[in-house]
Amino acid sequence: MATVQNEQIITLTAGEDLSAKQYYLATISTGADNTASLAGDGNKAYVILNEPSTGQAASLAIGGVTKVVAGAGFTRGDKLASNGSGKAIAAVVGGTKHVVGFALESASGDGAVVRMLVVSPTLLV
Repeated sequence: MATVQNEQIITLTAGEDLSAKQYYLATISTGADNTASLAGDGNKAYVILNEPSTGQAASLAIGGVTKVVAGAGFTRGDKLASNGSGKAIAAVVGGTKHVVGFALESASGDGAVVRMLVVSPTLLV
């Protein structure tokens, strides 16, 4: 059973409809508007904790232990990155994806909800 601990949370405005994206990964815009949008492949990303529609407050976990939706199977201890759909996948050494966390549980496949330790996004080299 996935649980959360010591989440560090920020709140931004949802730049798009994220109402069906709880526990997916979001990226923060670099513009002056500071909005949250669904993360793309390898983006710097954080976990969406609620289900905001466009323009509503989006709560993002930027640290701590939280739940995340898997985009494929992975093993406990794997470094995680975002896929093109905002789901967590295993990051591959030598790739160009940002590591956004560490798997605290193994994921059986696409759509599994597991615990992840959120870390400051770092480019995996």
